[in-house]
Amino acid sequence: PLGNATVPIAGLALAVAVLAAGCAGSGPELVTAELTPTPVATPTPVATPAAAATATPAPTATPTATPVPARNRGVDDTTVRIGVITSRAVFGDTEVGVEARLGRVNRDGGVGGRGIELVSVVNDRGDADRSLELAQAMVEEDEVFAVILASVAPGTATTEYLAAQSVPFFGWGFAPGFCEPNVWGFGFNGCLIGRELGVPGASVDPATRGLLTEQIGSDPAVVLVHPSGAAGDTARQLAVETWGDQLVASVVHDPASDQPGALADTIRDSAPDVVLLATGLDASIDLKQELVGSVGDAIVVDEVAYLPGLLGDFAVADALEGGYSVSQFPPQEEYREATGVVATDLQSAGGDLIYSQAVSLGYWATDLLAAVLEAVGSELDTATFHQVVNVDGVRYEPAFDGSPCAHDTTEIHRQPVGGGALVRVSGGIYRPAVSFSCY
Repeated sequence: PLGNATVPIAGLALAVAVLAAGCAGSGPELVTAELTPTPVATPTPVATPAAAATATPAPTATPTATPVPARNRGVDDTTVRIGVITSRAVFGDTEVGVEARLGRVNRDGGVGGRGIELVSVVNDRGDADRSLELAQAMVEEDEVFAVILASVAPGTATTEYLAAQSVPFFGWGFAPGFCEPNVWGFGFNGCLIGRELGVPGASVDPATRGLLTEQIGSDPAVVLVHPSGAAGDTARQLAVETWGDQLVASVVHDPASDQPGALADTIRDSAPDVVLLATGLDASIDLKQELVGSVGDAIVVDEVAYLPGLLGDFAVADALEGGYSVSQFPPQEEYREATGVVATDLQSAGGDLIYSQAVSLGYWATDLLAAVLEAVGSELDTATFHQVVNVDGVRYEPAFDGSPCAHDTTEIHRQPVGGGALVRVSGGIYRPAVSFSCY
């Protein structure tokens, strides 16, 4: 089951079940979400200028080995056609975020003189073979120029097919297709697993270390809790690379054999400042209920349990109380400029103001898509896209404070972008602990 999947330190999506809670908007002039603000401790916002993305030289670019044919499939004088491939059991309402962002793009005049039209939304049901079949139909029958890929099963067959057809795809960069040698996948947060894949020059995502160092106020001593097997070995290796000597212990969690209280006793012996859980959602919920308050003054942190709507289940909220989670998405609870813009766009599209992680994925992936298409300009086809975006390079700079981090598209297939926030469950709600920051 997805809830029991294991998540390495990079923070992948496979372990999460998206649970959305909604409330209807009430006025056309909304500029901030109608929610109760909470204070943000140790704020470190990274403001970015409200300017469109611009093309910049990028000598480190890695273009494809063969020339890219000039195809204008999905492009005419007035419109660029795109599609969404999603796994509805996890990313069920991705298209809500896509439509919200497209609404503002098109109201503002489109990109390169063209509007963007969402022509197809399909569900691959988390099946890699079905994902490939749907991608083929979307390209060959629906004739899209680009794809928003929000699948838990974006197998290499799917992403290699899209690359072979020169179809750029955008999403959350947790899958190999978002990393070199594929240069047609664009994660709004970069290539998260380049280090594990052996991508030359790739580094470990620095966000979790940066956030926890800010929260603790010094270099924290860390204990890692991870499962057995290959996934646990990967998590431990990443933790060693991330934390070095600050990783004071790693502990295998085996729910079938762990004795009550034994895990907390083992962790306390290492006197950590942070207990970092490299486990799936279900295990993280259980471990937080067991460990929060039982491991001295250490904070207990995971990378999967920030899911707006999840705390609507009172038993889950009680289990997570007092624990912390890292979010790779800008949390809506920060109430920064980007939060108000997203809420306004969602209201215009008929969406809820409290939105799921899937909506965030769709929104920010589309924001990146719109930025690079605007940089390519009116002479849009696959060859010009590749030249401008992968060879010359585009500097993606979201226009609003509290958005994902700025980065260069020539590095996007190689490196994590390095952005994140830290939230804490307190009083049954998520509260910001360290605001979304770029590292």
